Amino acid sequence: MDANWFFVFMIGALVGWVLEWVYDTFLWRKDRPRDGVTNDDIRATLAMREREILELKARLEAGSH
Repeated sequence: MDANWFFVFMIGALVGWVLEWVYDTFLWRKDRPRDGVTNDDIRATLAMREREILELKARLEAGSH
């Protein structure tokens, strides 16, 4: 009888984990855009735009002298 609480706890933890997984997989992500854009994609685009800005600034400075 002493180990019974442990098994009840483990079953409860397993059920809780499964419910959390179902919520995360099917409900929470449903509200998020599914266009495939990730943070890494956004960072790469930002880095590309920053390089373009630096190139344009260099051209402006070279053309104004």
